[in-house]
Amino acid sequence: MGPYGEVSNAATTTSVVHPTMTMPLFARFPFSIPLQTLNPTKPNARLRSPWPVFLLIQIGSISSLKVAWRKDRLLDSAIERDKRWHLCAHVVREVLNEPGHAIPLRYLEKRRERLHLPVKVKTFLSRYPNLFDLYPDRIKPKTEPVPFLRPSPRLRSFLALEASLRTRQEPLVLAKLCKLLMMSRDRVIPAEKLLNVKRDFGFPDDLLTSLVPKYPHLLRLILS
Repeated sequence: MGPYGEVSNAATTTSVVHPTMTMPLFARFPFSIPLQTLNPTKPNARLRSPWPVFLLIQIGSISSLKVAWRKDRLLDSAIERDKRWHLCAHVVREVLNEPGHAIPLRYLEKRRERLHLPVKVKTFLSRYPNLFDLYPDRIKPKTEPVPFLRPSPRLRSFLALEASLRTRQEPLVLAKLCKLLMMSRDRVIPAEKLLNVKRDFGFPDDLLTSLVPKYPHLLRLILS
């Protein structure tokens, strides 16, 4: 028994002592708490608790553990490759959304901030020469020719391969999406949350515009 009547048993404490941690110190302050009476005839009456209540306050500190930082080169390289892939995907999607899959070079230069392109377009093209072809063309019939960008034959071949793989994997993707809806509450998933995890489940980028309208007997978009 301690000086205040508490049981000093090490098995009753939940603190874990570590060699790199300082021992926690505690202070006790007795005070009385006003209690509401249960007498229905005097609902506003108050009484004082006859027993002192001890407040347990931790005044010690626990030092933070020091963990040795190790650099994972394989993970870092994978992250860098993923960043480059996302950057290229943004630029490719921007060009493919243009009529005829072609865009003037200066137009793309003006969209650098929206595309989060950290370098000039010419520098980007020199780093990834297999993505686009440069060719002269006119913006208007009576204007001077200016440089245009269009997908290179190698990029077109890659996009065709991607389309064929997506077609082959479409039944599996559809089954995954149906299972997610069946496991969700009321069989409804917010579209925003679904797009946030599309990479984890292998869903295409245009999930809401390509897959959902294709199977109206299974999927549909609703406003809420």
